Amino acid sequence: MKVGDLVHMPQCGTSCGPIADDGHWQVGIVVDIDVNFPGSNKRIGVFWMGSDRVDFEPPSWLEVVKV
Repeated sequence: MKVGDLVHMPQCGTSCGPIADDGHWQVGIVVDIDVNFPGSNKRIGVFWMGSDRVDFEPPSWLEVVKV
C-alpha cells in the first residue's frame, strides 16, 4: 500500500467504515502511510470519498482496489 492508492474495507461489517448512499462501501485514497498512534499502533491515513477529513485506519482493515 502506498500514498495515492485507492482502498476499501472488504471484510468489515456495518459497524465500521464509511458507507455510500446506495449501501456499498466507499473507496478512499491513501494520503499517509507512516502514522503511529500511542502504543505503536500503525495506522494509514485515508481520505474517504464523500468525507471532509482524513481518517486513520488499521492497515489490516484496508485492501487496495484493483482496476
